[in-house]
Amino acid sequence: MKLATIVSRIFDPINLLAAVAVVAAVASGMPQEALIRFFFILLFGMVLPPLLLLIWAIRTKKIKDWDISNRSQRVRALVVFLGFLGVDFILIRMFGNAYLVQLFLFFFLWFAGFLAITLFWKISGHTSALTLACLFFIHWFGLDWWPILLTIPLVSWARVKRKNHTVAQVVAGVLYSVSFIGLIRLIGLT
Repeated sequence: MKLATIVSRIFDPINLLAAVAVVAAVASGMPQEALIRFFFILLFGMVLPPLLLLIWAIRTKKIKDWDISNRSQRVRALVVFLGFLGVDFILIRMFGNAYLVQLFLFFFLWFAGFLAITLFWKISGHTSALTLACLFFIHWFGLDWWPILLTIPLVSWARVKRKNHTVAQVVAGVLYSVSFIGLIRLIGLT
């Protein structure tokens, strides 16, 4: 159980989305000064506020646990996180980097779709965010990066082992991101 918890924390969705954003910013050729400002906005806009809010909500018993296992609490938390992502999107537009603007718009739409599913069913955010991150890395760096896909069954195992999700919920998380990227590519947004 301890290994499953460690895997779950390392591959937390906020960590994965931040990692994708950092790699995209560096790969986009952003000048060093703008890159430093971007990291500042990323840390103080996308990462710390949701994490601090989550910690506060757990301590004040507004949310049951770190994984937000109660679906009604989860929906409320995800609405707040979607708001943070919307603010991040507005802040990222200030950089004038079209690739990052498109990426954060993509994040926002992906997260909104995830939230819509969560209204009805508890899909796995860990496997969904990990699949999204893996597919981005393979898209950017080529098929030689296919071994990162092996992290998906590892995280799926951890989420089921910890009893955070059922097998169907972790599979649905994977399928959601694969389908979302397929749809985005089909309509020509990437």
